[in-house]
Amino acid sequence: MNSLSKLLNQVTIVLVSLGFALTAGVNFSLAQSPDSWSPRQAASYVNRSASIALNGKIYVFGSDDPSGAASSFSRVYDPTTDQWTTLAPMPTRAGAPAIATMNGLIYIIGGYNPNNGALYTPSPNQIYDPSTNSWSTASNPNVARAFATAQAVGGKIFLIGGCTCATKFSDVEQFDPGTNTWSTMASMPTARAAMVSAVVGTTIYVIGGSNDFAAIGTTEAYDTGQNSWSTKTPMPTARSEFGAALVGNHIFAFGGNTSAGYVGTQEEYDPSADTWIARAPLPVAMAGNTGTAVNGLAYSIGINRTDGRAQVNYAYTPISQCPVNLNDVKLRLIGLSLDGKPIGMRASFTPSNGQTLAELALDCGFTNFDWAQTIEQWPGPSGLYAQTAPNIPIIIPPQLPINDPPLGGYTYQFLPGSLWPQLLPNFATAAPFYYSPLDLSSGCAVLSNNGVCSEIVTSNFGFTLNFLDAPSNVCLPGGGSGLGIRGRIVRRLAVCGGPTSGPPFMSFKTQLVGICNDTPSAICNGAGKPSAPLFQWTWNSNFNGFIANRGGVFGVQTASFRLADSGTGNGGVMITSVNGAPQTPPVVSCTAALNVVESSDNESTLVKISGNVSSGTSTIVPDGATFIVIDHEGKVRESGPVIVGSSGAYSFEISLPASHRDNDRDDRPFTIAVTVPDTIGNFGSCSIKITDRHDDRSGCEGKGDNQDHRCNTEQGLH
Repeated sequence: MNSLSKLLNQVTIVLVSLGFALTAGVNFSLAQSPDSWSPRQAASYVNRSASIALNGKIYVFGSDDPSGAASSFSRVYDPTTDQWTTLAPMPTRAGAPAIATMNGLIYIIGGYNPNNGALYTPSPNQIYDPSTNSWSTASNPNVARAFATAQAVGGKIFLIGGCTCATKFSDVEQFDPGTNTWSTMASMPTARAAMVSAVVGTTIYVIGGSNDFAAIGTTEAYDTGQNSWSTKTPMPTARSEFGAALVGNHIFAFGGNTSAGYVGTQEEYDPSADTWIARAPLPVAMAGNTGTAVNGLAYSIGINRTDGRAQVNYAYTPISQCPVNLNDVKLRLIGLSLDGKPIGMRASFTPSNGQTLAELALDCGFTNFDWAQTIEQWPGPSGLYAQTAPNIPIIIPPQLPINDPPLGGYTYQFLPGSLWPQLLPNFATAAPFYYSPLDLSSGCAVLSNNGVCSEIVTSNFGFTLNFLDAPSNVCLPGGGSGLGIRGRIVRRLAVCGGPTSGPPFMSFKTQLVGICNDTPSAICNGAGKPSAPLFQWTWNSNFNGFIANRGGVFGVQTASFRLADSGTGNGGVMITSVNGAPQTPPVVSCTAALNVVESSDNESTLVKISGNVSSGTSTIVPDGATFIVIDHEGKVRESGPVIVGSSGAYSFEISLPASHRDNDRDDRPFTIAVTVPDTIGNFGSCSIKITDRHDDRSGCEGKGDNQDHRCNTEQGLH
């Protein structure tokens, strides 16, 4: 062999046979923002109002003004601009009405007139049309009520509970807009008012409120298809007059009036598990607040009960409901450069709960999982000039901001028989994903040097998502060592355009993401787009080699599913952070007792190597230290374990071979590398070069030191 093109396979076989793995599991928590509330633009006089989300906006109707008189308050809030707009006023002023939306119209039903403390009889049924900013009316429900709740399911509106302010109701009525009629349905088991409700599927969940005696936490579910009720786990905090929002399939209840007074307490209900869990409370106590959700965020709008009657509007960002176990992501550094550093970044994601990727994606509100990557740093100049490859949208030297990701993903390589870079098929429609969503099931993640795909993107019968990136840049300092002197000159002047400017490394940020479907959630902002990161890491590479005889863009590639030839350069890959936690690799030093040796008469030479190891950010893998010997042809000559003492010191002896294929060469160089992995997947390494001046002293008798350098007897000779 004339290079290290097969070094990856050789090293893997050697280390596995010795019981050493280059893979480490990730044991970090996702640097995910905790659930939190943030202030938004408030509106005036929102109290005992009704709100609903429609077309990405929040519509709010009815209110008590500070004097207690019902208001014809009608406004809409746009979360994207954080602005309120006044709408046409309600024809009949109402406090504590119920609200529902269907077919683009908003129905405001019932309520009371606090001007005289009287309930409207009959309850009004007012319809707002956002497209025309106008009002109309429909038939009144059979039972007049305020503080009721309403939901639209299956083309019908269900009006539930409520009160006359003195008597609490369990009545349920169904409104059919098509016939403009009301029907009586099965009564709710618990009579109550000032509660909240939400729809999951075709089931309406009614939570909390007050009965004739006090605030309650009762949770009951109404099956609209069966016209029947069932009892669920009660909300831990009994409360009335509070806000609620449905995010994904989970219900969030916040604020309210309890037996102890006003609260900001928040609790999350999972209907599928029938469980409650405490979440981040509101920054202030609120009661009479109204709640709804837009684009995965919950909103609580109303009065700050902690500080008088100041109006507030808070947006809540929930914790992701996607059940991805962070330990299911594995990072690996692969391959070895001439100085013993890994040159490729690999990752895999396999759900540990037994689900396939498709099954887990469905639970998360995704169509699938993918990787996303951005180029954080690229040294210029390099071979990716726009004028050289005009179809490549990334500009090097970079203009700020870097135009990233490039259209079609990251890899542009010479195809066999091609004179110009072309898009590889499975990257043709990748952006903004690393792999094209169209090719996740069959696209190639790892391509062997013989051109055969050794691992597809989704492997293991649909249980594992794979990733490989092997960037290389011959324009980095010292690059192109396999090109010869003439080749290096051409590279420097014609390809690289001069010395490298900026930091001498490439830097990337890689994320495991979901491909969002049309289900609203806190981590998705549109179908077909990448979700917020489920796992992410940053990493650098200063590998200055290339893919021999296969291109890249003039020996430069921003990504690849094929490793560059290890024997073409130095430097390598280092993980710099995982989920926001900075990472540094182990520190390894190595020295040789002699850097110049001389074997005699085809005999091998023993060389002692010693050094020290200290951990970086993460724990060193026990018994994971190894050494490898690389000869002048880039061939692995020997490898094995390195025993590191409790103090971090190590030493071992290796035997340098006398010849290779009966070739007794003068000044044969050997590179000895020591590598130490940590639990995050990083490698600490060091390398030293030892020169065997000559290994055949026949014919040296009677020759002086200057007559034949093979016969030199200087210090350091064997």
